[in-house]
Amino acid sequence: MDERLFGPGEGVGDRVFEKCVGLMEKIMTEAAACFPNEVRISLILCNTLLIVWQSIKVTLFTPERNGQKMNVWVELADWQGDSDERPIEQLTVDVTSYFGDEPVSGHQAVSKSTDNLPCKSPCLFAHTIL
Repeated sequence: MDERLFGPGEGVGDRVFEKCVGLMEKIMTEAAACFPNEVRISLILCNTLLIVWQSIKVTLFTPERNGQKMNVWVELADWQGDSDERPIEQLTVDVTSYFGDEPVSGHQAVSKSTDNLPCKSPCLFAHTIL
């Protein structure tokens, strides 16, 4: 199935999966940072895991014609105030893949990438408070 989706090459599907999960981890970390006073991280106290947080709602959208930029809207899920005053922050995520020092398409990056010569895909986040 990987070959049908991504073309020939050993482990390309695994690399695509790893890149996608890595990008989602970066987005979720950045989304949680949008509301630092409301979203909390877990603590370990006396060998007991204590997690206290307020949920956030994250909406992701990538236009078909602009595959490098993703729009992410982050808002508090359990907002109790006036709906017109609900805080929403927009993140614009820009990802460019590099093979060596050359920018390449995402497809080229994962097809050429190996364990010895991995591709890099740094993310740039731009924040806008709506």
